[in-house]
Amino acid sequence: IVYYGVVETSPSSIPRAVLLGSNSTATTDNIYMSQSAGRLQQAINTASPSSNWPIDVTGNLTGNVTGNVTGNLTGNVTGNVTGNVTGNLTGNVYALDGTVALPSISFSTDSPKSTGIYKISSGNIGFASGGVQVFSISNTGASAINGTIAAPSVNFISESGLGLYKETTHTMGFAANSINSLLFNEKGIQAIDGSEAHPSISFISDPTTGFASDGASDITVSLSGTKVAVFSHADNQFLPLPGTTAHPGIGFVGDRDTGFSSNGSGTLKVSSQGTQVAEFNSAGMLSIPIIGGALSQTTTISDFGKSFSTHGYQKLPSGIILQWGYNDNITGSSTITVTFPIPFPTSCIVVTASTSDITVPLPITAKVTGGTSCTLTKPAFYPTGLGANTAVPANVFVNWIAIGY
Repeated sequence: IVYYGVVETSPSSIPRAVLLGSNSTATTDNIYMSQSAGRLQQAINTASPSSNWPIDVTGNLTGNVTGNVTGNLTGNVTGNVTGNVTGNLTGNVYALDGTVALPSISFSTDSPKSTGIYKISSGNIGFASGGVQVFSISNTGASAINGTIAAPSVNFISESGLGLYKETTHTMGFAANSINSLLFNEKGIQAIDGSEAHPSISFISDPTTGFASDGASDITVSLSGTKVAVFSHADNQFLPLPGTTAHPGIGFVGDRDTGFSSNGSGTLKVSSQGTQVAEFNSAGMLSIPIIGGALSQTTTISDFGKSFSTHGYQKLPSGIILQWGYNDNITGSSTITVTFPIPFPTSCIVVTASTSDITVPLPITAKVTGGTSCTLTKPAFYPTGLGANTAVPANVFVNWIAIGY
């Protein structure tokens, strides 16, 4: 008979492996292990082994690990790890699907555990915040919540009111300072109405120049915050500002002070190099430049007055007036006085006359007597020709013309 034994030190130099349930007393020297299918299934259970006895676990951990794992964990962990893992994890970590209310990956400081990552469906990962889905990623891309103007679903850390959100079905909105500023939908791009001072479509270097809407189908064109023209849907017109003679409402790129302006009361003014040269209204042309004169000198429509009667006149832009008479009868008296249709403002320069009813030449003496009349005189006898020294008829009809200004 041979007796043998092991002298145990304190702490023991040899760990004791006790099958699970064989000893209910937890000690620092006991390692609790269970057996399943002829092999040790669980390496570490409720008792903590002494720090003098590190243990390498190369199988699968299916129980709960409540201590710290400082070595290499190459197997699969299907239980709960509440300690720190400072080694290398070369196996797979499988989390539960979780829900939006209880994500499978959440945070210890968040109570309840409603913020984290969970599985929505196969191939679709959800991100929860406070138990609400805020984002998801799948093989079709990334999806955000609809959001609002005040809280866009895609915004910026430093400015939460600036970003993208869903306005309505098929419509994406752009929010700036929690205000709707732009929309994208199947109809195209839709900007806010804007104003004359702040056009909704403008330029980076000049934000006060661009286009705005009045909300009634009219588009306003602004330059430096001032309305300069309107595109009117109601009238199908382009409506520029009236402008001035010096700065026409409609000008030209290479000659801005030449063009057209309006006085706002139905009169169209024509400018050339900032000077008015003509006017038009419903009655026609009101003024044109004096022919041969400076562009600044104009004449009114009254200076083109006329009368086409038997005793008539025609005014010319230069101020010259032509007047005439037809078939004035010089009766038994040898001289008659003819009154002009209108008086010459300054003077009558010349007057001339001729007979209109006899074929034999008969000289008629026409004499200017002032700005309002002239005298016409017939001779008593024919001075020359076949009828020389023959008495002139008692009634002779005369045509005359006078020129003055």
